[in-house]
Amino acid sequence: MQISSDLVYKGKRSLPEIYKEMQSMWDAVGSSYKSKTNRSLLDIRYSLRLANNVIYKRALLRAPSIRSEIRATEPAYRKAISLKDKSGLREASAMSRRLQSKGIVARRIVGSAGYASQYIAAVEYGRDEFVQPRTKIVNGAIEATFRKIGRAKAQPFLRQALFHGAQPAYDVFASTLEKRWAATMRRATKGSR
Repeated sequence: MQISSDLVYKGKRSLPEIYKEMQSMWDAVGSSYKSKTNRSLLDIRYSLRLANNVIYKRALLRAPSIRSEIRATEPAYRKAISLKDKSGLREASAMSRRLQSKGIVARRIVGSAGYASQYIAAVEYGRDEFVQPRTKIVNGAIEATFRKIGRAKAQPFLRQALFHGAQPAYDVFASTLEKRWAATMRRATKGSR
């Protein structure tokens, strides 16, 4: 399954045109600061967080529930996994100094870590049937058993949330950023008079 979405901003459909429009807004805001603290990056990061929440909420709604008969067979550390709340699926910043050194100013993800990420991958992409070895100690001796884990059909919910949420998320990002930058420009020009 290939996911793509055509974004639209102020009637423009091509990414270079959208980028050029955003760049002109960035230039207008940056030049209005003079000696004041530039809050442009904070505005971008805040707008991106709100936009990413649109996709995150869609992913939570689309996430399948773990069936009780499957949950009953899992060890205690995996029983707590849920894709319907923040314990299993989360929205977070994914920035690093390395990315900042490459000129990336904001990055956010919808995902998870640890055992939940393994489960999410199996749900999102499916999995083939496999044999799982298990060992336990019985009366001081190691006992090995094997259990057959069945094939699981893919249930893509993250990709669907991204595909169906791309334009609404982009609209939230653009409108929030425009409002914040307009307010920033008003404050900056008010203070320079």
